[in-house]
Amino acid sequence: MDPLQFAYQPSIGMDHAVIDLLHTSLTHLEKAGSTVRIVFLDFSSAFNTIQPRLLGDKLQVAGVDHHHLLWPV
Repeated sequence: MDPLQFAYQPSIGMDHAVIDLLHTSLTHLEKAGSTVRIVFLDFSSAFNTIQPRLLGDKLQVAGVDHHHLLWPV
């Protein structure tokens, strides 16, 4: 299981994901000249109707680095 998998695990949820994101971001920002860009996307129902490969292709066209997507594209 991916270490960034926060859903569908007992006693782990969205709060843990946000805490991990903040910790990782703040640790990175301690380095001089560093920046962090964060985008929150709510796909809670989207994957019931959207094919991940199609969405991944569209995100790549929009300039999103596919290496940061958490599903195979």
